[in-house]
Amino acid sequence: MNLSLLKEGIREIIAESGNLIIDYGDKAIALWLKMLQEDCPAYYSVVYADNDYISEYKMFVPLTTDQVNEIKQAAVIDGEEWDYDEVLEQFAESDFLRAEGPCGDLIPTHIDLDHRYHLYGADVAVFRQGLHEKPEILKRSVELSDEEYIWLVRKYLVYPETSFNEIRRLNPDLYHKICGFLESNIEDGVVQGPFPAYTADLTQIRKDAAELKNIIDEVMG
Repeated sequence: MNLSLLKEGIREIIAESGNLIIDYGDKAIALWLKMLQEDCPAYYSVVYADNDYISEYKMFVPLTTDQVNEIKQAAVIDGEEWDYDEVLEQFAESDFLRAEGPCGDLIPTHIDLDHRYHLYGADVAVFRQGLHEKPEILKRSVELSDEEYIWLVRKYLVYPETSFNEIRRLNPDLYHKICGFLESNIEDGVVQGPFPAYTADLTQIRKDAAELKNIIDEVMG
């Protein structure tokens, strides 16, 4: 990320909008996010099946522009554009689409190249043995729209100690979306286990907000 360019952009936003975060906050975060995404991979939704095509697994796979173009070019056969899913199996052994399941290699069966996703890291504390026992910490990611990311970063900018439970009260739709995303990516013992309890810390969002605050403070002197 070009910090000099970011600082200059934030300086201009504050000059135009005012020096209160309610005035400049969303625009500054949007600029930060745009520049952040330039350095981060884009993720695409891919559905995999096992060798017997009995079980399916949905994953978010990072792909470069060249890799996306390779799939698109493979789908042009004799001058005719085929569905991307028709050519996916030939990429099953490729470095970028190869995936393993519980019983071995998986076969890609569906890919959505129309929607790009950005994932953000979270620490999930899973209480497998009860709330009074030491939790297991899992590193997971959540998929957020730009609007959801901006809302969360603004919240952490103003209230750095915001907890995951407070998000439930302030933005229940977003809270439940994040929970659904996390629960689909946490191993057994959470939803079906005797103590299906966990909490989460949106660590990357919190870190981004702290870093952006330092930049804004520097710009404002």
